[in-house]
Amino acid sequence: MRRFASDSAGVAIRLTPAEVAILSRLPSLLGSVGTTPDDPGARRLHPEAYPEDLDASRELARLTSDDLDDARRADLERFGALLPEAATGTSMTADDAVAWMRVLGDARLVVAARRGLLDPGAAEELRSSRDPDVTLIALLGMLQGELSEVLLDQMDERLDGQMDDQLDDS
Repeated sequence: MRRFASDSAGVAIRLTPAEVAILSRLPSLLGSVGTTPDDPGARRLHPEAYPEDLDASRELARLTSDDLDDARRADLERFGALLPEAATGTSMTADDAVAWMRVLGDARLVVAARRGLLDPGAAEELRSSRDPDVTLIALLGMLQGELSEVLLDQMDERLDGQMDDQLDDS
């Protein structure tokens, strides 16, 4: 089953009801980031930019963290607005699709960070585990991969069209 495909509005999406139910938990998951001290998910989404210069890292975080958090909230709103319709099929703009990519990616990072699965040695656990969190990480990655293929195909089509236009003009 193709979950994503190009359409005239941008990207058509159709998920199973089970997938929609699982993805409906992402806003809560991402909304919980940073609500407890030493949340590994928060550290992963807000890494130290300059580990060798903590003052510079703190200053950059002070200047940018509100904008990043606002952008993440806007992405979650776009994601949440389209998700209920995804079980019956709907379309989203390319900007919506990019917001979905960021939400899926952020959720993968948060779950993996909270489970300690970010080090290279964790790859084997990811392949062999039946753990629900590991399964969620795999599902999110699969959805990201499928959506990115559609977006890349669209980009290729636009570039091909631009090249054809340039050749016609010459």
